[in-house]
Amino acid sequence: MLPLLRHARGNRPGRPPSARASSFAATFAERSARYWTPERLQALSGGRDLPLSPDKPGAAALLRVIGLMGSDGSIGSEAVRKFRQINLLLLEVERHLAPHASRPTRKPLRVLELASGQSQLSLLLAHAAAHRWGRPAQVLAVDRDATRVQRAERRAHALGLSHAVVQRRSEIGQLGRPPHLAVALHACDTASDDALAQAVRARSLLIACAPCCHAQLARRWLVQSHPLRTIHTAAHVTDAMRVALLRAAGYRVAASEFAPEHTPKNRLLLAGRLRAGVPATRAAQEEGLAEYVALKSATGGAGIALEGLLGSVGIRT
Repeated sequence: MLPLLRHARGNRPGRPPSARASSFAATFAERSARYWTPERLQALSGGRDLPLSPDKPGAAALLRVIGLMGSDGSIGSEAVRKFRQINLLLLEVERHLAPHASRPTRKPLRVLELASGQSQLSLLLAHAAAHRWGRPAQVLAVDRDATRVQRAERRAHALGLSHAVVQRRSEIGQLGRPPHLAVALHACDTASDDALAQAVRARSLLIACAPCCHAQLARRWLVQSHPLRTIHTAAHVTDAMRVALLRAAGYRVAASEFAPEHTPKNRLLLAGRLRAGVPATRAAQEEGLAEYVALKSATGGAGIALEGLLGSVGIRT
């Protein structure tokens, strides 16, 4: 059985990673401090206490590495929307993770990011664990694209987070213990279904997924000449079906909008695993399955990819 994480290995030339990362962080902390006057910080945050505000410890280096901060410490107008979006997303995830993150233990939180791309969310969560939470985190970031995985590794190294964020290409494999949190941010179309199914199979205690590009159902409706055949309607129905299927898999699910003023792709599905085997959980699972079947029937009989992917955990419609 594979452990959830293992430390990144291999010698790197030059100074030790921690020294290089510290120097990089110090450089951008200085540039950020020079640029971000109280007036500019107020305009950027809108008066809110944002976790990744440039004046917060370690935030400047993180923002630079993920491409939101310029070489002079500024955040350009095009990047401001993304900056606010990731801050609000992090706050929403933190709110649900708080019961685990605040426990008085040095055992790390186990975090799994699926369809991770260049691991922006993994780096955000590892940063939050180091600077905001009373508990460390170990993050496994999984993506199928080798180039993105290599870039993500370089990003983690630049921030001194190689010990906390491990990249893996292809499938997650078998995990030693269930993650405390599985996350997926804007995985396109059925990639969100793949991510949700992997999180369920991993028995993650919490799941946070911000879906993207809901095209599958719209395509099926187009073939059927369905009267509801719009991407906008398909997005709402797809996510309603995902909520129902997650309930059928034994999760309590809520949907929220984490940054409606900054992006139309702002829906966040938050799921918490219920206690298995008890009557209340079984009843909730039956209700979730019935809800999915009813939604599918009412919208022409076309289902979503998650239905088939959850067959391995016993979901049958």
